[in-house]
Amino acid sequence: MLRSTLTDFLAQLDPALFVRVHRSHAVNLGRVKEIEPLDGGDARLHMHDGTTVPCSRRYRDALRTGIGAA
Repeated sequence: MLRSTLTDFLAQLDPALFVRVHRSHAVNLGRVKEIEPLDGGDARLHMHDGTTVPCSRRYRDALRTGIGAA
């Protein structure tokens, strides 16, 4: 079994395609279908496959930057 941090894993991926959106979650920007704003500045990401991923306000700016670049 191999253990690594999400930060280390993301360092191996293309930052133009993948972005961290939560302490425990990163997404492929090309698979984000919709961003649903929630109270308190957080958001819920709806993916093309029907799953949802939480997006904390701490990573909201990184998501906006990534979506704008994609």
